Amino acid sequence: MAINCDEDPDLRSFTEEMFDRVSNCVPTEAEAVLLKNTPEVQLMKIEKRLLPFCGIPKLGQRVRVLGFLMQKCWVSLLEKLNCITAVTVALRTAK
Repeated sequence: MAINCDEDPDLRSFTEEMFDRVSNCVPTEAEAVLLKNTPEVQLMKIEKRLLPFCGIPKLGQRVRVLGFLMQKCWVSLLEKLNCITAVTVALRTAK
Protein backbone atom coordinates (compact mmCIF):
# COMPACT_ATOMS: atom_id res chain seq x y z
CA MET A 1 0.00 0.00 0.00
CA ALA A 2 1.52 3.30 -1.08
CA ILE A 3 1.33 6.37 1.12
CA ASN A 4 0.35 9.55 -0.64
CA CYS A 5 1.17 12.55 1.52
CA ASP A 6 -0.87 14.89 -0.68
CA GLU A 7 -4.02 12.93 0.15
CA ASP A 8 -3.30 12.70 3.88
CA PRO A 9 -2.94 16.12 5.54
CA ASP A 10 -2.13 14.54 8.92
CA LEU A 11 0.85 12.72 7.45
CA ARG A 12 2.03 15.86 5.64
CA SER A 13 2.13 17.79 8.92
CA PHE A 14 4.53 15.31 10.56
CA THR A 15 7.88 16.89 11.31
CA GLU A 16 11.24 15.12 11.28
CA GLU A 17 11.18 15.16 15.09
CA MET A 18 7.77 13.45 15.12
CA PHE A 19 9.03 10.69 12.82
CA ASP A 20 12.07 10.29 15.09
CA ARG A 21 9.82 9.94 18.14
CA VAL A 22 7.62 7.37 16.42
CA SER A 23 10.63 5.37 15.26
CA ASN A 24 11.91 5.26 18.85
CA CYS A 25 8.53 4.10 20.20
CA VAL A 26 7.92 1.15 17.90
CA PRO A 27 8.92 -2.25 19.25
CA THR A 28 12.27 -3.69 18.27
CA GLU A 29 12.33 -7.10 16.61
CA ALA A 30 13.17 -8.74 19.96
CA GLU A 31 10.37 -6.84 21.73
CA ALA A 32 7.95 -7.80 18.95
CA VAL A 33 8.72 -11.48 19.47
CA LEU A 34 8.11 -11.13 23.20
CA LEU A 35 4.84 -9.27 22.67
CA LYS A 36 3.57 -11.82 20.13
CA ASN A 37 4.46 -14.74 22.41
CA THR A 38 2.79 -13.28 25.51
CA PRO A 39 -0.88 -14.11 26.09
CA GLU A 40 -2.95 -11.01 25.37
CA VAL A 41 -4.59 -11.07 28.82
CA GLN A 42 -1.15 -10.51 30.39
CA LEU A 43 -0.32 -7.47 28.26
CA MET A 44 -0.80 -3.91 29.40
CA LYS A 45 -3.11 -1.66 27.37
CA ILE A 46 -0.19 0.09 25.62
CA GLU A 47 1.41 -3.25 24.75
CA LYS A 48 -1.85 -4.43 23.15
CA ARG A 49 -1.82 -1.31 20.99
CA LEU A 50 1.67 -2.20 19.74
CA LEU A 51 0.67 -5.72 18.64
CA PRO A 52 -0.43 -4.74 15.10
CA PHE A 53 3.02 -3.27 14.47
CA CYS A 54 4.86 -6.41 15.58
CA GLY A 55 4.52 -8.11 12.21
CA ILE A 56 6.29 -5.35 10.28
CA PRO A 57 10.01 -6.12 9.89
CA LYS A 58 12.45 -3.25 10.49
CA LEU A 59 9.58 -0.91 11.36
CA GLY A 60 11.76 1.67 13.14
CA GLN A 61 14.09 1.99 10.17
CA ARG A 62 11.15 2.23 7.78
CA VAL A 63 9.57 5.05 9.76
CA ARG A 64 12.89 6.97 9.78
CA VAL A 65 13.27 6.54 6.00
CA LEU A 66 9.68 7.64 5.43
CA GLY A 67 10.30 10.72 7.56
CA PHE A 68 13.46 11.54 5.64
CA LEU A 69 11.82 11.09 2.26
CA MET A 70 8.84 13.25 3.21
CA GLN A 71 10.96 16.13 4.51
CA LYS A 72 13.26 16.31 1.52
CA CYS A 73 12.61 18.91 -1.19
CA TRP A 74 13.18 17.20 -4.50
CA VAL A 75 14.67 19.10 -7.41
CA SER A 76 13.97 16.36 -9.92
CA LEU A 77 12.51 12.90 -10.14
CA LEU A 78 15.97 11.50 -10.94
CA GLU A 79 17.35 12.97 -7.70
CA LYS A 80 14.52 11.34 -5.75
CA LEU A 81 15.09 7.96 -7.40
CA ASN A 82 18.85 8.12 -6.76
CA CYS A 83 18.23 8.92 -3.11
CA ILE A 84 15.70 6.10 -2.70
CA THR A 85 18.15 3.69 -4.33
CA ALA A 86 20.93 4.79 -1.97
CA VAL A 87 18.66 4.39 1.08
CA THR A 88 17.55 0.94 -0.10
CA VAL A 89 21.15 -0.20 -0.52
CA ALA A 90 22.04 1.17 2.92
CA LEU A 91 19.12 -0.65 4.55
CA ARG A 92 19.98 -3.94 2.84
CA THR A 93 23.60 -3.80 3.92
CA ALA A 94 22.87 -2.58 7.49
CA LYS A 95 23.47 -5.10 10.23
